[in-house]
Amino acid sequence: MTSHIKDTLLKIAILGAGALGCAIGATLPEGGHETWLIHRSPEHVHATRSHGLRVADASRTRQVHVPPHTRPVDTAV
Repeated sequence: MTSHIKDTLLKIAILGAGALGCAIGATLPEGGHETWLIHRSPEHVHATRSHGLRVADASRTRQVHVPPHTRPVDTAV
């Protein structure tokens, strides 16, 4: 039996969009996955909606836009 998971695009909600959740959540859309961030702070959600996530790694710095929410029910997952 072979697995075709590598060819499957996923819908993923990151519950807990702190530093690590945002770092992971910023990379998933680059792989084609539909991604949402869930954070309890309305201020954090507002800032992410307004400015996106600033992601810096060894090769570049970029702005990534991942839809943020305060309630999981507001995502399409």
